Amino acid sequence: MTSLQQPDNYETLKAKISTAAIVGHTTDSTAKIWVRAYRDGLWTLIVSAQNLPEDAYDLSGKSLAAMKDENTDIVFMAERNFTHQTDLTMTFEVSGLKPDTRYYYYLASDKLGLDRCIEMGGDHAYWFRTFAKNPQSLQFGFYSCHDRSASNPTAKAHGTSFMTC
Repeated sequence: MTSLQQPDNYETLKAKISTAAIVGHTTDSTAKIWVRAYRDGLWTLIVSAQNLPEDAYDLSGKSLAAMKDENTDIVFMAERNFTHQTDLTMTFEVSGLKPDTRYYYYLASDKLGLDRCIEMGGDHAYWFRTFAKNPQSLQFGFYSCHDRSASNPTAKAHGTSFMTC
């Protein structure tokens, strides 16, 4: 009889998700952003039409509220309390966006006493684009979370795929 592989033999060797975001339900004026934080506490999601000019570590000495007051490119800012009861996850519904526009998003906190205030997006690598008002085509990506390498560490892991409609 063949025995099953023990996932602990391989799973402990793989990096785990600590902080992550998934952007979905995007239209020409809205988006939903699911976020998982690496620790509990008050976190703020910021969506901006331009890169934030503030320093990722200390927000250039500003509070998040002062940053929003001084930055007209910030189109959304909402604070949520991430807890273990919600598996450190929250969903943000962003509205009032412009069609066919790139938006940058950031996860930040100025209330947790962290060395780096911007946890996600400090390098301006996290962005999404709203749909055009009347799109002629659609391209989207998806990723499978099915981890074949958990039972076979030499198997090639699934990756991102893109489709055009």
